Amino acid sequence: MQEYESVFGDEPTQTGVNFWRYDADDGKFRIIFFSNNGPFTEEGNRYEGKVTGDRLTFVGPARFEYALDADGAIEVNADGTISVAWWLRDENGRWQPWMDNTFTRTDERIGARQTPNRTGRR
Repeated sequence: MQEYESVFGDEPTQTGVNFWRYDADDGKFRIIFFSNNGPFTEEGNRYEGKVTGDRLTFVGPARFEYALDADGAIEVNADGTISVAWWLRDENGRWQPWMDNTFTRTDERIGARQTPNRTGRR
């Protein structure tokens, strides 16, 4: 379980909780989340992820990806933060860069600061 607070520009702070689990039969991670950012929907609040090479990628209404370290754990930056890249589908269904997250542990919660991904990478 992961509690979080996220800031999207000037919008009100989003707070919520993610429930992570690993499905050994399918070899996939699953996340379901609940937040103060609108009503729950089956399609909008579930993600499925898998490890490919040195990445853990989740797909749901958006796509996001963690880099993994040499031991296969989510990579932690030198300053103790965790970086996450996000994509959204365009009108043709192709994934396009959306934003980058930087997760920072603050007391018992993880805070996230989102910034648009203007680098064109990924």
